[in-house]
Amino acid sequence: MNFFMFIIMNNRAQYFQQTPQKQITRKQQLFIDSRFKTSGTQGNFIVQFNIEPDTANGDKYTSFGSFKNVASVELKGISINYIDTDTGTDATRSTYIILDIEELNNRVNSNVPMVNSTFCTIYCEEGKRFIKGSDFDNKTVYFNPPLSELSRLTIKVKRIDDSDLTEHILGKDITLLFEIVTVHNVLH
Repeated sequence: MNFFMFIIMNNRAQYFQQTPQKQITRKQQLFIDSRFKTSGTQGNFIVQFNIEPDTANGDKYTSFGSFKNVASVELKGISINYIDTDTGTDATRSTYIILDIEELNNRVNSNVPMVNSTFCTIYCEEGKRFIKGSDFDNKTVYFNPPLSELSRLTIKVKRIDDSDLTEHILGKDITLLFEIVTVHNVLH
């Protein structure tokens, strides 16, 4: 279906044909493993999507470009494989851990200084190393208008004392699963 617009400019009537656009959404999964980071340590790392790896220098990560017109980013799951070096026990005995993602922060308000303005807290269940992304709340950041580009995530996994979680653990493998929703205009 086409629409016509009638505009008077400089005392002249002009007709313009407009084709309406429809907005569609696309859901994509982003899986991150701290062992394949672009830079940093296991619990304080950067994953950049649009930089080609230098395999001659030992880079193991994959480059796939960036996400355009991002409407939302949701944490679907997280796993941390570790043993607490302070106590010798499964580190998930902590009540919660803090996930600080620079590009997604300012989602949480808290009376705890280390939690305030971060992306989320993850509640830990005793003895479980795999933690679902949605424990008590939906860990989603919405962008309105959509974020024009998301090309990296700067991730810090912290304890309540604001220290890097991996300073206290063995194994140090952290994986995260995100669902990224992008919007695109198509001709209708």
